[in-house]
Amino acid sequence: MTLILLSFLALGRALLPGKVLSAADLLFLEQPWKSLAPDLQPGNPLLSDATILFQPWLIYAAAEIGQGRIPLWNPHVFAGSPFFANPQSALLFPLTWIALLLPLAPALTLIAIAKVASAGIAMYAFLRVRALHPLAALMGATSFMFSGLLVVWLQWSYASTLIFFPLLFAAVEWLRTRDGHRPTAILALVVAFDAFAGYPQGFLLGLGSAGAWALYRAWGAGARFLVRCGVAASLGLLLASVQLLPFIEYARHSAVLAYRAGWLPPLHASLRSAVNLLMPYYYGSPTGRDDWGEWNFNEMSASVGLSPWVLLPVALVARRRDAAFFGVMALSAGALFYGAVAEWVDTGFFIISFRLAPLMVFPLCVLGAIGMDALLTEPRRVPPWASTAVRIGFTALVALAFLSLVSDYATMRAGLRMAGPLQYLYFLALVSAAAVLTIAGIRGSGSGWALALIVVQLASLAPLAATYNPIIDTRLLYPTPPAVARLQDEATRAPGRVLMAPNLAMLYGLYGVAGYDGMTPRHLDEVVRPAQSQLNFLGSGYLPEVPIFLSPVRDLLGVRHILVPPDVALDGPGLTLQYAAADGRIYRSQTALPRAFVVSRARCLGDAQTLHLIRERAVDFRREVLLAGCATARLAGNGPSTATAEIDHYAPHRVVITAASDHPGYLVLTDTWFPGWTAHVDGREFPVERADYAFRAVKLEPGRHTVEFRYNPGSVRLGLALSVLALLAIVALGWSPRRRP
Repeated sequence: MTLILLSFLALGRALLPGKVLSAADLLFLEQPWKSLAPDLQPGNPLLSDATILFQPWLIYAAAEIGQGRIPLWNPHVFAGSPFFANPQSALLFPLTWIALLLPLAPALTLIAIAKVASAGIAMYAFLRVRALHPLAALMGATSFMFSGLLVVWLQWSYASTLIFFPLLFAAVEWLRTRDGHRPTAILALVVAFDAFAGYPQGFLLGLGSAGAWALYRAWGAGARFLVRCGVAASLGLLLASVQLLPFIEYARHSAVLAYRAGWLPPLHASLRSAVNLLMPYYYGSPTGRDDWGEWNFNEMSASVGLSPWVLLPVALVARRRDAAFFGVMALSAGALFYGAVAEWVDTGFFIISFRLAPLMVFPLCVLGAIGMDALLTEPRRVPPWASTAVRIGFTALVALAFLSLVSDYATMRAGLRMAGPLQYLYFLALVSAAAVLTIAGIRGSGSGWALALIVVQLASLAPLAATYNPIIDTRLLYPTPPAVARLQDEATRAPGRVLMAPNLAMLYGLYGVAGYDGMTPRHLDEVVRPAQSQLNFLGSGYLPEVPIFLSPVRDLLGVRHILVPPDVALDGPGLTLQYAAADGRIYRSQTALPRAFVVSRARCLGDAQTLHLIRERAVDFRREVLLAGCATARLAGNGPSTATAEIDHYAPHRVVITAASDHPGYLVLTDTWFPGWTAHVDGREFPVERADYAFRAVKLEPGRHTVEFRYNPGSVRLGLALSVLALLAIVALGWSPRRRP
């Protein structure tokens, strides 16, 4: 209850009427939203992913489920892309369901509060399973739930997976200490829900570190313990198959994964930047517009407060076996995070070094709890010279922070919201109080010192926890500017895709091409910009408006309406200005193709040839389609005398088209091709071919036909079957009678 109360104290003011925890005010940096509040300064400009990705996804998922549809596909971005298959949609994660049951504003706030509270409760559970004193467990829990890592990533799925680091360790420990099948079932459930949390890198790190913990705890437990852990992990992975198999399928067709498989730079922070572990705002912050660090604030944030650092020497000298494991874990992760071993160790193309922060933050919080527990429960095992170790550690912390401040003072950004010397004084006061209280604990002064030390810890964590995630007026939560309202009207009168800011078309019922989902459909990305990929050096780019406007397939994509800022004027064949006001301009393209049309010529080409012709603009898409994966040319006609195609029904998972032609031809639908789409022509199933490198086509005979495209991916069906089987096995294990000793 204390941990839940602390979570509400930190973030609960966002539940007040008219308030919401959201970074949606970032939209007001750009037109057309800026015209609604020209002087608005967003609370945190670094939370753009929450604004254009996670929250729009929640809105889309809630709308689809409200209409009785499982959102497997999203037609509003990337000309269509998998939705459920992207693990960051986290549709199967319980906290996501809050947004499906409640209005958006309270849902966003409650999800954030629930993440913080769940992380604290999970850590408390693990430490109590390890029989640590309740106050020590509370110290570890508060350190973890308000750590810089969890706070700055709170609105990402990344934070959801952090909950499962202590839960996995607790489940492994429970399995070791209890007989019967129920602990195996519980560990399997924890593994599965970690996969459902929505961040594959975090899932892999959590599962790997829990596996290392199981190996460490296998001493004295025998091989049977490891076998039970292996069975539980396997069942958990099988239970998560309904999410994992579609994700693997999407990853195979992802531009981001393809880029990272080829090259990913060895990224890490410099060792000198570790000073922000002690003073989180040492390098400024995006909330104060005074950030001057070497990397963005989120990547660098791994602080755990000050008390764990002061208690660390006690944990290490108290001869606690667990301390060695967590000490090695923290040291190894820190060496990778800060580049101490970057030249010899490669973390792989899937996980950059910055994502190893949980392996440093989690054990540091545990070590702080172990140090406090040693003083509360086994003071006799703490050597007399432990107070000397604390003094040495305290002196080192104070000196290192002071030397950093002196070294950086000349170049430290002027105008910091909290000047460097003031930050140092605040740090000095808290770390001194923590050291005095810890030494009092070493001397055996009851348990009052422990409560006071937790208060000091909360004081060191509160500035970041209470201010980093902005709380805004609900009126700023995705309003509809006049330009967007006009765009909706234009799209109704002249159907076609729109070109506007990535991902935001889905908020207004429009169909866009620009998008960002952390994976990016590879074929679409490559055909839009066939010369070269423009993903950033992290390999996590998106498809923005400018490459689409300049793309040789812009007309093929059916981009009929283009929304630009009011100071941007477009010029080109077929572009007519439809709207001009203070919040933007809307152009209509007369050259855009319809989203469905029939052609009479077809060529079978390899992908390289297709991209070359597209790049050279040597294809007349109105007359010819280039097919992938076939051996010989299918059609070589001069074109039908009449050919029509009309979309009768358009839903995310189902498109019905009436097509007619007096010659054989191909019906081309310029939605993104992806495995799982099937076509039925007059009730008979036909293969959906990859057309013009990234789109869909189906062969038609002369005459009038009804063509139905359906999205029914085999990866979801197979994953669901495996998940059901695993669930039955887990339920059987959970309900099996416990064996008596």
